[in-house]
Amino acid sequence: MKKKFLSIEHKSLSDFGVVNFKELWEKAKSEGFEGISVCVLSTFTKTADSDVFHAIFSSSNEDRHGDIVQQVFDLKGFMRNPVFLDSHNYDSIEHIIGKIVSIGVTEGKLQGDIEFALDNPKGVLARNLAEKGFLNTTSIGFIPKVFNDEGHILESELLEISAVSVPANKDATFEKKAEAPEKKEVAAEPVVEPKKVNAKAIAVKATADLAGERTQLLKSLAKNVRELVEDGKKERSRKIYQIVRELAEKN
Repeated sequence: MKKKFLSIEHKSLSDFGVVNFKELWEKAKSEGFEGISVCVLSTFTKTADSDVFHAIFSSSNEDRHGDIVQQVFDLKGFMRNPVFLDSHNYDSIEHIIGKIVSIGVTEGKLQGDIEFALDNPKGVLARNLAEKGFLNTTSIGFIPKVFNDEGHILESELLEISAVSVPANKDATFEKKAEAPEKKEVAAEPVVEPKKVNAKAIAVKATADLAGERTQLLKSLAKNVRELVEDGKKERSRKIYQIVRELAEKN
């Protein structure tokens, strides 16, 4: 019965008693493995208006173990069923957490777009973990096809891509493309203490002003009454009426 993928770890070559990838692959095949897997720190870039994430799945840089996988992949078989899996598990549909909607090698890196399966609770979990920076690694499962004289892999057939927890290659991290705007500290406006109001003083002044006006009006009234009596003129009567009306309005 075939096994899934031989995960390349820190002492893969020495543990298998081989000196390069070519020998490692031959031995892995003889033990029933169907492919090799390499984990990488994956840059997940979320677009501003969708739930599609762009990700780097692999690069030709050396991984933590000094192993090199050139970024030349046969993608035809993979694109017939481009699922994004949970940790290389494909024994149940519950492990399908998304799909790869586009993929290719750009700037020496295997990268593409992932649409998470939001109908699957695992897909929702993976999407949220990626967006919030908790999920940062992917792993490619592949079959080596061509090797160089040093045993490094030159060409491969991509079998599947998975989200995993621990990477072997330092190049794959998740990050959102549209970051929330940085919160700026806004200096608080100085608090201006209201001036204390002496209500009693204001009332006393207003009363005094009003009393002063009435006093003047009353004096004028007395004067005009006196002159009216002395002169008997209608003009004086009109002035007295006007003064009396003003006093009434003050009340």
